[in-house]
Amino acid sequence: MSTGAYSENCYEDAVIETLKKAGWEYLHGPDIERDYRNPLCGEVLRYQLRRLNREVPDDAVDYAFARLHEIEGGSLAARNAVFTEYLQGGIEAPCRIGAGRNSRPRQCRASAAARAGRSRPEAGPS
Repeated sequence: MSTGAYSENCYEDAVIETLKKAGWEYLHGPDIERDYRNPLCGEVLRYQLRRLNREVPDDAVDYAFARLHEIEGGSLAARNAVFTEYLQGGIEAPCRIGAGRNSRPRQCRASAAARAGRSRPEAGPS
């Protein structure tokens, strides 16, 4: 008999199953080799930013990667809100379009948001 009580474990299990059905690979946290001082898993994040932003110049992707690492000030909640906005809305980045004398400055948007029509997620370098 269900009591209707909210269970964080039930919610977490449902999300994990939904993502697995969508093609994501589930890795249990303690099984992932990582630097606990840096929660962003830098190599994977950089790889995925490049993969999701193939049309954006490398310097703009590098700028976006740096911005994700340099969120400063405010409370943890405020920094998390900025991080979430960056992931969902992208990061405006200065970049140059063209080559040599014909290049011109421009603003590019690098995004970590998944785009419709892309193939299943890749884990990136391990």
